[in-house]
Amino acid sequence: MTELKPCPFCGGKAEVFSDVTFKAETGERIAEIKFFAWCTDCPALVSGDTENEAIDAWNRRTNGN
Repeated sequence: MTELKPCPFCGGKAEVFSDVTFKAETGERIAEIKFFAWCTDCPALVSGDTENEAIDAWNRRTNGN
């Protein structure tokens, strides 16, 4: 697994988790599992269809860091 970079907003530790998603409008359960990378210190969060997608999205930096 690729190592997660620190949070781009606060420098906090990042972790990955998976969860079943729900439709916001109805609360109906969606069957597929989503993966999330999130900061343990602030509300920063990204998602992906796979663990690697979530990690890649988290580690992507627009300023070259």
